[in-house]
Amino acid sequence: MRHDLATLMAATFLAAASATAAPATECLSPAPAPFLPDGSFATRDQMERARTSVFRFTVALQDYRACLQQKLDTAPPEVGPAEKQNWRASIIASLTEERTLHQDFGDQLTKFQLR
Repeated sequence: MRHDLATLMAATFLAAASATAAPATECLSPAPAPFLPDGSFATRDQMERARTSVFRFTVALQDYRACLQQKLDTAPPEVGPAEKQNWRASIIASLTEERTLHQDFGDQLTKFQLR
């Protein structure tokens, strides 16, 4: 039964990784990251809700990065290099946030499975 949750998590993250979004004029960073329950004490229902929250937040981060990348790709000549560098830094920070969230959720999922 616990193995099923891990398989579902893997499929969810793969689906999120392939999601795309139409860029907007203003790129708004999603916030805050979802709360993750302590896997040592969480119920299955809490872990499933956390998985859903992580998935949604992952998609929002990917949409944000797509928006920033679109801005970079279509920036008019008057946009300075400093602003473009800020967009690139925001993309990198978003990737780091996503990676950290997935690792933290994975850690809590492992705790949940080892009980």
